[in-house]
Amino acid sequence: MASGNIVSVIRYGVSSQPSSVLVTDSEGSLQARYELFDDGTGVQIEDVVKSDSDTFYATGEIFDNSVSRNVPFILAFTETEALWFKKYDVGETSAAYSISVNENSDISIAGTRFDPESSGKSVNGLILRTDVDGVVYDAVRIYREGNGFNESTSGIEIRDNGSVVVGLNFLSENGFLPILAEINLDAILNWSSAIESGGGTSFSFRLTLEDNRLLTVGRNLIGQVRLNARASDGQAPCNEVSVDIDLEEITPMVINSPLEFDLVKAFTTELPIEVIPWEIDESEICSEVVSTKEYVEIPVEVFPNPAQDRVQLIIPSGYDKLEIYSIDGKKIDQVNVSIGMNQLDIADFPSGMYILLFSGDSGMVSTKISKL
Repeated sequence: MASGNIVSVIRYGVSSQPSSVLVTDSEGSLQARYELFDDGTGVQIEDVVKSDSDTFYATGEIFDNSVSRNVPFILAFTETEALWFKKYDVGETSAAYSISVNENSDISIAGTRFDPESSGKSVNGLILRTDVDGVVYDAVRIYREGNGFNESTSGIEIRDNGSVVVGLNFLSENGFLPILAEINLDAILNWSSAIESGGGTSFSFRLTLEDNRLLTVGRNLIGQVRLNARASDGQAPCNEVSVDIDLEEITPMVINSPLEFDLVKAFTTELPIEVIPWEIDESEICSEVVSTKEYVEIPVEVFPNPAQDRVQLIIPSGYDKLEIYSIDGKKIDQVNVSIGMNQLDIADFPSGMYILLFSGDSGMVSTKISKL
């Protein structure tokens, strides 16, 4: 925020429990907390931003009874009141995970939309742009013609001219290919740049720095956090560094006395969908990557991969804990494991890529699996 404060979201795993929107100062001291409700039901938020006009904008997904599926939403509120709450039906089950607002108070959200042409449960990327009141400019579906793999978004920023810079993860036979791209107001691709991080990665575009470089962040398969500052058009130099963060040393604060208020009634609108057929130029992949660690081959055997219901794990000594993360870094589950053959049930997981993080006396290693 312009004041130097930080706005963030705490998202809970219970559908009836609202997310908390926190405002803290630069040192983490709490300034405000908000919980949002729709007809008494807690709204689960994925991302929130604050505009120059001191309005908060939040996004996520919510089940809409009128169309019997999950749809993205945008809600606007100030420090004292809810302004509006709108749902957006794009014809298929959809979700939003990130939001951005420019100096004109134009809004953009990025998420996923179920691929109706897929025989499985694949998703395509989704971008939606609105004005300050949530009235839609356009909705863009991002997909690859004839490709049954996922195309998912991972971070978005709407520029003052209305174009958006978006992070994308394209799944292929060889795993995820992270991509940074800019799409203009006519839904035309201005540029795209593939980002190679060594050993695979979960990837998200975060923000534009003061010198117009684009900052991305991710986590690779050996547990390193990756920061990459790229040129304003997404191209080299590939100034990527690896940062080790000990999550066990971070102690969360318990915050009480939330500020609660109801939201205005929502409405649903049908949207036209523009399509961007996406061609990937492998020569765009950046190879000048700097890392503070050498890649270590994972000692855990995982098969079959891809899998539909169960995965077999052969685990050597020194690893007793398995954490499962979505490709965008959200923790899904944690289980204890032991030496030898272990079985992981993934039947209830949505289709997509997941990161398996193994830890114990031998340190930390990770790999990825694909759920069909």
